[in-house]
This record gives sequence, structure tokens and C-alpha cells, in this order.
Amino acid sequence: MHTFLKSFKKVMLLNTNENRTAENRTLDSIDNYKTTLGAMCALAYVLEKHYGAESRIAPVMDPSPRNRIQATDPVTPDMVSEGNDVDLVVEVKRSLPNNKSGQIDALNQIRKYDDDLTGWKRNTRRHDIMLMVHTSKSAQWAVFLGRMQGEKKTSFNRKVTIVEYMRSSERETYFQLKRVWGKTSNAVLNRHLYNGIVVKSDQIIKMISVAKFCDSKPDIAYTMSILWNHIFSSLITKDKHWSAKGRKAVDHMFDLKEIMEKLRDAEGSFSYPPKQAWISEALNAFVLLEMAERHPGDRFLVHYKSVRGDLVEYFVKKLAKSTARKKQGHKKQDQVGDIRDYF
Repeated sequence: MHTFLKSFKKVMLLNTNENRTAENRTLDSIDNYKTTLGAMCALAYVLEKHYGAESRIAPVMDPSPRNRIQATDPVTPDMVSEGNDVDLVVEVKRSLPNNKSGQIDALNQIRKYDDDLTGWKRNTRRHDIMLMVHTSKSAQWAVFLGRMQGEKKTSFNRKVTIVEYMRSSERETYFQLKRVWGKTSNAVLNRHLYNGIVVKSDQIIKMISVAKFCDSKPDIAYTMSILWNHIFSSLITKDKHWSAKGRKAVDHMFDLKEIMEKLRDAEGSFSYPPKQAWISEALNAFVLLEMAERHPGDRFLVHYKSVRGDLVEYFVKKLAKSTARKKQGHKKQDQVGDIRDYF
């Protein structure tokens, strides 16, 4: 019996450690997603304030027949900005792949914007390309692009610049943007970016409150937190809360179409509506966690209640526990013997 208990405790400890590691990876991934959005907001804020620029997240643009990488299908930059003496196509990269084929693919994602793209609001034809990279990987990208151009393995007809971004959470949170390679067509912007531009989070709070998604799929726990905190809470009326008569949860029927419309109603052009598949996945996760019930016609009865603490961390932990229980259930089903096999 003593041997079994030791073995059981060891297995449980391993499972707990694995769950914590998985949770931390997920939380890091979500934090990276939020930091990337914040950096895009910071750049958009600077360009709007000093150059009257309008920025858009992931606009669909058409290439010319001369495009060296993608001449037929539309291209979707992470962001474009159009202003006074500033016209940018922006691509955001968290890291540089380690393998050669991955690096070439990443390079081609930039090269496809070196073209007379259509889809500008101001009929802009000549633009610069800006690569935004997290500060931890900016030097790698600078060396890589410099080597590719030095060895004449690639060339650009437009000016290309690498701007590193970082978020600092000291006494107050701020984002820093700094040019580490290349130049834009705007000498003043070049100088400021070279010295480093600091944008405080309270300067872009309104923009961040709108820009919840970019065209990359976030972790499901992040999407769930957005639905719970910004969509469900806004669509449940005060009367509904009163009718709950003090119960912790308020039941409300949500229609997938209604949710998508609410997400698309974000004010301002600097927002990106999430894909319906992301929202469906999050709603199904609520069902899995017994926080909602699926009904015919893409309708969901949500058992809404207030959640204390960090909402993202709350959903990450609940999903991790649910996954662990499911794995444990499969292990029990797959076992040939039973508890007596340990003796």
C-alpha cells in the first residue's frame, strides 16, 4: 500500500507540474498577443498625433501583376498607416524562425509588400515597409536582413526599416519603439525612432480598448475573456440582473450572429473583428466548462456571473483543469488492470 501511495503521489505531482507549465506557456502566449496589439496601438498613436495618419489593422489589399511573391491573391499586412509624408505597410514579427526555409518564408512575407498595392484610402502608391519586432529578436532580424541584402539574395524597391518594440511595467506601463535597422522616407520620423519613442499606456487606453484582436488567432482563453467581460456583460440588462434575485449566475440566451455584430460595432477604424470560427470555439469551450448550454440555431444559454481577479488567468486554469480531468479519464479507460496492480 505504501508503494502505491508513493507512486500515486508522484504521478499526481508530475501531472500538477505539467499543468502549471502548460498554464504558464498559455499565459505567456496571451501576454505576447496583448503586447503586440499594444505596440501597434503605440505606433498608430504616434503617426496619428504627429502626421495625421489613419491606421488600419489587417486591411485586404491587392497586389500588382508585377508582385514577385504573390501576384494574384490579395495580401493582408498587419497594419497600414496613411498620413502627411508618412505611408507605411507594417508587418509584425515576434521572432525569426531558426530553420532556413522558415526564414525565407518570413522574408517573403515582407517582400510581397514591396509592390504597388491597391486598397489605400488616399490612393497612395509609394509607401515604406516597416517590420516591427520584439526587442528580444530585433538584432537577429537586423543581422538576417543585412546579410540577405549584402549577399544580394534579396533586394527591395522601397525603403525598409526594422523597429523594435517593448513594453515596460515599472512605475507606469509604457511602450517603447526604436529603429534598429534601415530608414523610412521621413527624416524626422527616422530621427525620433532612432532615439526611441516612448508612449505611455494611458495615452492609448482608448485605442487599446477597441483593438482587441489582430488577424492572428489568439489563445482560446483570451477570446473567452473578451466575450465574458466585454460582450456578455454589455448585453445583459440591469433588469436581467435584478430578476436573478441575488443568484450568483444570470442566465441569458445569446445568438452567435448577435455576438458577431456586437464585436464588429467597435468604434473607430483601428479595430479588427475576430473570425467567427474563433468565437464559435470560445462558445463551445464555455459549454465544455458547463458555463453555457448549446441550443439549436447557434444559440447559447450563458450562465453569466462576475469573476474576481484576472479573467484570462481564470479561464486558463479552468481549461487546464478540464483538460487534465479528460486525460485522466482516458488513462483510466485505457488501463488494462486496476488499483490492485500497484501492490
